[in-house]
Amino acid sequence: MASYEIKKYHGSFNRSYRGNTSIKYIVMHYTGAGSSAPGCARNNCIYFSGGDRQASADYFVDDADIYEYNDPSSGYYTWHCGDGYGVYGITNSNSIGIEVCMNGDNPYTAAEIDRATFLVQYLMNRFGIPANNIVRHYDASRKLCPYYYANRQDAWNNLKAQLTGGAVSGDSSNSNGGFTDPTGLSLTEVAQRVINGEFGNGDERKQRLIAAGYDYNAVQTEVNRLLGGGSANTGSPSSNGITAGTYRIIVDSLNVRTAPSTSAQSVASYSAGESVILDGWSTTANGYIWGRYVGASSGQYRYIAIKEINGSDYAVLNGTTGSGGNNGVSTSVPAGRYQVIVDTLNVRTAPTTSAQVATYYNNGGTVNLDGYSTVADGYVWGRYIGATSGQYRYIAIRTTGGTEYAQKI
Repeated sequence: MASYEIKKYHGSFNRSYRGNTSIKYIVMHYTGAGSSAPGCARNNCIYFSGGDRQASADYFVDDADIYEYNDPSSGYYTWHCGDGYGVYGITNSNSIGIEVCMNGDNPYTAAEIDRATFLVQYLMNRFGIPANNIVRHYDASRKLCPYYYANRQDAWNNLKAQLTGGAVSGDSSNSNGGFTDPTGLSLTEVAQRVINGEFGNGDERKQRLIAAGYDYNAVQTEVNRLLGGGSANTGSPSSNGITAGTYRIIVDSLNVRTAPSTSAQSVASYSAGESVILDGWSTTANGYIWGRYVGASSGQYRYIAIKEINGSDYAVLNGTTGSGGNNGVSTSVPAGRYQVIVDTLNVRTAPTTSAQVATYYNNGGTVNLDGYSTVADGYVWGRYIGATSGQYRYIAIRTTGGTEYAQKI
């Protein structure tokens, strides 16, 4: 295999902080415009470094060059596959994006494949990424990208074998007892995503799991095991008015514990405005009513105090305001499509007027919100995920005095 220089043209726009998330995937893309000619890779870096484009990638490849826009070890990730919302386990934060410069819906050129092969194997070795986790944008979101290989599975299989040096066996550490996951997750990890509500319920859940390439019966059996206790912590449920659903935290900080007790270990915390999906179980202890969910990584039950037995709420079911209310003005923002009814409505990177303005909507514009809501700076805020950035974006739906900025349609 030939060796190529990885040239640098780093930009500070269209990136987010990765934090402690580990890199698990390499995602292949195509630009769908321009050409594969020399200069295209560098020109893409120039473009994405020039401002808020709501998209980017870590690397760009053309017939002559490999350019690095973002060093994956810098602590930042780019916005290349967030349109999948993590449904298939692949996110901006746990992956590296490679854009191959193309004109139209053609296969990569031989020169690009040579350079992409060098780059992919370099990154696999550098970050310990298994061959099975070299994927297409299509695998992350079902977007037809790279178009030629998204529509031709055999062509993708052949390309993937070349990119990975013929290694296609995947991650040997993923022991699933015969369960095969197209994204390399374990059976328990997939079941945890189901419990967290990512695939819906009933027939919708079944169809979405099958469409994603999962063994529905195996996944549902594991879901039942986890919810039934399994290796997780157990407890006796009681009727305290805690129903299954998404709960919004309404205190500054709320500890997550390993058991429903204030003496249990605190393993994480939620901040005001954040949400958690609870499974409907509840119990009382230490003067609190506790709810429960399964940790996405640990596979263990985690517990939060929902409210004091004879006092204030700490978290409330979406669509309710909790104790105290809000002067009769609803703080709920149900999921659905909303239409802007003011001249201009800013879109911000956080639910506060001090946050950066990412874009805006004009009167009559519409946006799909996910059901999250919070109150800050005198406004009730709703939320959606940016189509290309994969980042949460926030708009003020109404003032706490009742003046509407956007209405559900």
